[in-house]
Amino acid sequence: GKFTGVYWQVFSKHAASDEYFDNMEIHPITNEGFLSSMAGCKGILCGAGFETPAEALYLGKKLMVIPMYNQYEQQCNAASLKELGVPVISKFREKYYSRIQDWLDSDYKIEIHYPDNTEIVIKRIFELFVSQSLQKNKWSKDYSLIFGKKGKKASKGIDYKFFSKKFSL
Repeated sequence: GKFTGVYWQVFSKHAASDEYFDNMEIHPITNEGFLSSMAGCKGILCGAGFETPAEALYLGKKLMVIPMYNQYEQQCNAASLKELGVPVISKFREKYYSRIQDWLDSDYKIEIHYPDNTEIVIKRIFELFVSQSLQKNKWSKDYSLIFGKKGKKASKGIDYKFFSKKFSL
């Protein structure tokens, strides 16, 4: 093939069964096979949908996308990915082979920091919904939100009591 030294695993809805060539396998789409391939690969060349590029970025895989023609969502996703630094080509055509080869030869990966905002989200939900409900029902305004590590109180320091007993989320 054109790209030597690379072993391709292709998953296609058009494949009826597994096929094997010198440096390529073609498979019907199955969750187990696809996830196993994704977990073990160095890079992913795929459409610009949402799921596969998002998973590739999360897993720290190098990524190149080809948005589907006349698919607005894919064009928007490709534009966003390009802003992040992900290489985008419009078609799998010979004129892009040098860009594909450069990507294959590169170890360039996009690193995205995914902060853990769980505590912030839960506190905000509590503030918006739970505390209002407790106050509407005329329960004690002397509540206390205990969150996370033992002894650590919410940043506002409000004590929430539920029938004179502290509760935790």
